[in-house]
This record gives sequence, C-alpha cells and structure tokens, in this order.
Amino acid sequence: MEEVKAAVFGLNGDSTCGPDGFTRQFNQDSWEVIGEDIFNMVRDFFNSAGLPSFITHTNLVLLPKKKNVPTFSDMRPIRLSNLSNKIISRVNHERLVEILPSLISPNQAGFVKGRSIKGNILLTQEIITDIRLRGKPANMVIKLDMAKAYDRVSWLFFTKMLRQIGFGEIFTSEVLRRALDALFDNPDFIGFGMLKWSQNINYLSYADDTIISCSSHYGAVQLIMNILGDYEAASGQKINKEKSSVYMHEKAHADEVNIVYLITEFQRKYFPFSYLGCPIFYSRRKDFYKRIIFKVHERLSSWKGKLLSIGGRAVLIAHVLESMPIHLLSAVNPSVYVINQLHKMFARFY
Repeated sequence: MEEVKAAVFGLNGDSTCGPDGFTRQFNQDSWEVIGEDIFNMVRDFFNSAGLPSFITHTNLVLLPKKKNVPTFSDMRPIRLSNLSNKIISRVNHERLVEILPSLISPNQAGFVKGRSIKGNILLTQEIITDIRLRGKPANMVIKLDMAKAYDRVSWLFFTKMLRQIGFGEIFTSEVLRRALDALFDNPDFIGFGMLKWSQNINYLSYADDTIISCSSHYGAVQLIMNILGDYEAASGQKINKEKSSVYMHEKAHADEVNIVYLITEFQRKYFPFSYLGCPIFYSRRKDFYKRIIFKVHERLSSWKGKLLSIGGRAVLIAHVLESMPIHLLSAVNPSVYVINQLHKMFARFY
C-alpha cells in the first residue's frame, strides 16, 4: 500500500490529464476514500499482467517543432495517459531505478537517474574539438536520425528482448549500443583519433538521438554500417538516410569524403549542427549563437512593453526571457559578446 501511495503522491500535480479526466490532485485529496481501490487495481495488474483496454487509452497530441510544419515528421507526438496507467508506470519506475545503471550503457544518458543531457552535449563538443586532429584516416562523426514510424517496429524482436532481459521498448536501442561497444574489440576497427590520454568513445546517445564517432577508414565505416544494417533487420526500425548526416573537418581529403558517402549514403554537412538543442562546433564563433538572440528578440517584439508596469516587465524578464537560453547556457560557454547582447535587450525592454 505504501509503495502505491508513494507513486500517487510522487506524480506531477501540474501534468495534463488523460482521457479519464482525473488529475493527481484528485487522487491525493481523495486518497482516504479511493486509496484501497487504487492499490487493488495495481496489485491485480502485477498478479495477472493484464489491463482493461480503457485504462491504456491515451490522447495523442501533435506539437509542432517549428512554426511552419509541412509534414508530420516536423511534429512531436505527446501521449496523455490515464492516471491509472501513470500510477502503474510510476511503481515500475521506482522498482527499476536502482538496477537500470547496470543494464544500460554509460554512453546512454536517457532513462537513468543521475545521468544528464548536459553531459552528452559537453562530451560531444569535446569530441568535435578533436576532429581537427589531422591524421590518416581523417576523423568523422555520424549524426543518426531514426525514422519515427512505430508501425515498423518488429514485435517479435521485442518479445525476444523481453525474454532475454525482462524489459520492454526503451531497451530496444540498447542492442545497437552493445554492438557499437564491441567495435573496440575488433582489430579491423580504427576509431576516432583522439589525444593519448582521452577516453575511447565511439558513440553517445540520449534516447534515440545518437552520435557515432570513428575514423573515415573504409573498414571502420563499413563495420558501423553493417551493425546499423543488422539492427534495422532485427528491430524493424529504419534509419532515415535523408536526415542522417556525416561531419568531417573542412580540410578533409575529397577521396575520404567520397568513400564515406559511397558506404553510408549520408550527406556530408558542415558545422555547426544542433544536438539535443545546442549548437556543436569545432571553433567557437559568435554567429553560432544568433539563433538564441533572434528568439529572444522575436519574443520581445511581440510584447507591448510600454503598456506594462515596471513590475510586470521585471516578471517577464525573470521568468520568460531569462529562462529561454538556460538550456543552451548550461551546456556551452558562449562568448562575452552574446551575453552582452542578451543583457542589452533585457535592459531596453525594462
């Protein structure tokens, strides 16, 4: 009973309700009346591993990733679940939180308590800094994009995964991670050239956002593509070759660039690129931060500052404007110019 109660009271009270219309606040306020019924529902699920279909019903909301969205690939699906479903998920989460670190690769920053999205951004930036190291073969980075087509997923593959490690969908990508980890044991694999004292890292992931680093040696690139092909065949997932891309130093030899394209069929793109919401580059330039300056300016231009009180303007600056670049500024170190530009815009608005 205490485990279920902790799950109910641990849910976010501000989260949007699902099709059942109940919020966490309702369950908390009514716990003395309905607590035993909720406990019986959760107990029955774990005893029988079954749920009535109405409990698993969800509302699917599509949120645009940008202003103009010509296709569904530019929409982000958000699932609004019933409260009963959330409670069961919360109980599962609390039971798994202690053992997940031993099951999920250290290079995967998602799903595991204590791992941060910022760590992956900083590590990616450090790897890209070393892409300039001139060597034979040249260094390269692959930015993978997995097609968001859930009907492509092989349920037979998931069943095998469940039997092997006892878990579900979020561990599917762990098969890919383990195969990439094993590359260092392959004598034919030539990894990303880094300084002697640097740790060998050939991939970083946050959920399905994956960065693969290696050399542009024919054998190394072919080994990676073989792993990706095996993963596609086993899981039913598909790599989006149109959106996946390869990044190399701007002075990389044309022959190396052509070989990489012939093997991967991924387009070569140039720095900076966006990874987990932050620009990644091998030489810092103030132009790379124009996007965040433009977003703040765009938000300011839509407000009628002169019609607001000084207190109202101060609240908007503190709780809206200053929160916009927080994710970026917590992961990268922009130039003094960028900080000064933001401060000037805040001051003019105030």
